[in-house]
Amino acid sequence: MLRFFDENKRSGKKIGIFLNDMARSILEQGSPNQTSLMDGGRATLGDIIESAERVARDGTTAASLFDDAQEAPAEENHAQKESTGDIQNANAASTADQSVETNASILLYKNKAQKIVSSFEKRKVNLTDARQEIKDLMAKANEARWSRKMTNDECMAAQGFLSDALAKINTKQAKKRNARNNNGYVFLYDEETFANLEDAFGIKPKPKQNKIAEEMSNDNELLREATVSEVEKLKAEIEKDSKELRHELFYKTNANPVVNPKIYVLGAKIGINCIRLGYKTFKPWAEKVLSYVGEEIRPWLRSIWNGIASMPKDTKFDEKKYTGAVLYSGNRIEKGMMSYDMIADDFKERYGEEAYNKNEGDLKAAFVAADTRLHPEKYDTQEGEDGNVDDSTSGLAE
Repeated sequence: MLRFFDENKRSGKKIGIFLNDMARSILEQGSPNQTSLMDGGRATLGDIIESAERVARDGTTAASLFDDAQEAPAEENHAQKESTGDIQNANAASTADQSVETNASILLYKNKAQKIVSSFEKRKVNLTDARQEIKDLMAKANEARWSRKMTNDECMAAQGFLSDALAKINTKQAKKRNARNNNGYVFLYDEETFANLEDAFGIKPKPKQNKIAEEMSNDNELLREATVSEVEKLKAEIEKDSKELRHELFYKTNANPVVNPKIYVLGAKIGINCIRLGYKTFKPWAEKVLSYVGEEIRPWLRSIWNGIASMPKDTKFDEKKYTGAVLYSGNRIEKGMMSYDMIADDFKERYGEEAYNKNEGDLKAAFVAADTRLHPEKYDTQEGEDGNVDDSTSGLAE
């Protein structure tokens, strides 16, 4: 299965057909707890995978898989047809359907899939473990469907998100492998080198934590408390921006799950207005933002807060500038510029000292926001308030 996913990582359609055909074939086998009265009546898992691969590849039917099986009783055939019909109906379901956005069971799997990809990208989990986590979640989704805790449609949607996550991981790994081959590297990648060194010496990296305020200052005009006449207007703005941000989070994070500037910009606008409504410390502020936007924003909470805390005082929030600064900072960080000093030197070299002095505040705030998302371990947070996604899977399909 992993080989098929790797070979077809750029074709979500083929992966969907493959999974759906496997599910159909498995359901046609009947309950695994029932003993078959006829030899040769059940296909092996290898047969099912091979057939699903053929169907996904060239569209041939899977009927030949069961040619040797004797005809089942009428009642069993009827039940199998109903099950097959359910899976076929699921084929038409799209994970982009509006109903998916509010389905708690599916969203839990989507969040878990994004968390695994994010952890892999930030080198918190290796390739083998990331793949295994996805396989475990796929098995959990199937188990939930068999126990009727999830419908067929919900299971297919969850499997779709997990398949996307697996494709992203495989694509990233392939790019790393090709880069090493093209550059003729002899030694391991940085992360592998450091991991081997730390294991051999029994050491851990020295923490590099940056202190960020847990309470916003009252002397910043940007964050001044709203007057009575402004409250309703701010709430309306928050509702409008939250709706747009929910759409951005649900439909577009797959393209670039870490540095999507709209998430930072809309998050900053919502965050600033929540602070102006009186939520000036991180924990109640985070809870308020979650109440407007939903759980999808949780992984970005600390980076949004840190970005706002680093914004220049007594200035208006410039949406256009912040968008450009986030994109620039994220790009430079991913190119290996791991400190703000390196970002600042790069900016000065490209645009000059005068341009840097004029835009330093926005540039630093954007860097802190993007860097917090990419390297959260560098920033000092109070335990339990860092906005990280819960790693447990106990709540799935319950």
